Amino acid sequence: LFLGTMKVTGIPPGPSGKPVHLRFTYDLNGILEVEAFVPETGKKFKTVLTQHAKLTSKVDIDAAVKNLQKLKFYPRDDVKNQHLVRYAERVIGEVSPFQRDELESSIDYFEQSMASGDPEYFEQAKQNLLTALAALGFCYDEDDQEFQV
Repeated sequence: LFLGTMKVTGIPPGPSGKPVHLRFTYDLNGILEVEAFVPETGKKFKTVLTQHAKLTSKVDIDAAVKNLQKLKFYPRDDVKNQHLVRYAERVIGEVSPFQRDELESSIDYFEQSMASGDPEYFEQAKQNLLTALAALGFCYDEDDQEFQV
């Protein structure tokens, strides 16, 4: 079954196994939005496939695509979440090995939640990481860009 194509360009040469993140968002009318993100370059690509869409007018398709945007949840792309991970990773070097294992688990849990796309899971993991940091005496302020450790 051929749905359509999307060209992803500008992938830098290097060893195989470098990730390209793909996300598929669809609705019941047959509209499929495909997004590709190349983390190494920061480039994003997007296409909307409407070949099998039940909606025929451009206005209806545009409205349906706009509604798809409401379904998306990308905490991984939020700079504040990236800063929180970097802050927590810096704290790892400041704590004992026993505390380090627990903090690393909280960081892993948070990173998994950012990839899940589940807002409840993400909020739970974020609170878990913030609580772990606070228990170690490191209070994170997401508005502070200096990351005082």
